[in-house]
Amino acid sequence: CPENSSYPGYCTEKIFHAAQAGCIPIYWGHDLPERGIINTNKYCYADISNKQEMHRSVVDCVKHPDKYIQGDFFTKDAKEHVQQMYSNLTTSISRLLK
Repeated sequence: CPENSSYPGYCTEKIFHAAQAGCIPIYWGHDLPERGIINTNKYCYADISNKQEMHRSVVDCVKHPDKYIQGDFFTKDAKEHVQQMYSNLTTSISRLLK
């Protein structure tokens, strides 16, 4: 799931596409994606600012795929996080339209 941009608060839809296709997403981006929504053991985070850690995490993903495949993709609180994000978005849009 290579990212075309990297900045705080941005998360790509690509991580969801990869998971939906049955792949283990290897994610590059600014930070861990959607912390309150996606379980952190459902993707491999490739920290390009730390080459040794990136290598270690990708090798771990390849050697131990079951650890990424088993279990729930979404956190138990994902619904609440998405609802809050939607609420914040609609509030922001409403303020702009006034």
